[in-house]
Amino acid sequence: MSYALSVVKSLQRGTIAFSSGATNTATGTISAVVMAKSLLIFGGSSGGQSSSTSTCKERVTLTNTTTVTATSEPRDSNTYGTVVDYEVVEYY
Repeated sequence: MSYALSVVKSLQRGTIAFSSGATNTATGTISAVVMAKSLLIFGGSSGGQSSSTSTCKERVTLTNTTTVTATSEPRDSNTYGTVVDYEVVEYY
């Protein structure tokens, strides 16, 4: 019986945390990947409550081979900490 080789080279999971009233971007570091062969998956967020009527919207970007950048809009001094989950899958 032969088994197919895996098409996934690496799988990296992480979180990026914004502190209360922080700027609207924060970064996480991963082991180097080939960007053209990688997929970034947004795993959702928690926190981010605000005492104002605005809501926070988070997104993640694979900025370069070793950096994932999370952006949260809007950020204000009344916004509680937000944690963003992500996953980077690199293929052969």
